[in-house]
Formats: sequence, C-alpha cells, structure tokens
Amino acid sequence: MLFRVADETGGILLPGSGFGVLHPSGRASLANLQEYQYAAIGKSLRKLAEEYYEDFKKSGGK
Repeated sequence: MLFRVADETGGILLPGSGFGVLHPSGRASLANLQEYQYAAIGKSLRKLAEEYYEDFKKSGGK
C-alpha cells in the first residue's frame, strides 16, 4: 500500500512500526513538501482506502 501511494504521488511513505507504533500504520514525512503534494498524498490514500473497502464489500465482508 505504501509503495503504491509513493508511486502515484512521488512522496515517501514509511511503515509506522519504525516509530514504535504497535498497530498497522504508515508515516508520511511532512517536511519540505509543497501544499499540492500533501493534497496528492491525501487523494491517493483516500482512493486506495475506497478501493480496499469496495473489495471488502464484494468479498462479503470477510
């Protein structure tokens, strides 16, 4: 998931586990980005979440 968003936006995303997080998460560096890059990352994440949710519903919620 993180690699796909990075490919789509050019932003670098990292697994949250490197920051001591116990649950699945991802981290985006918010330093040195332009405002449009933040918007692109957000749109890409939302699109990906919607696709995963649609797949989940199609599978019967399993």
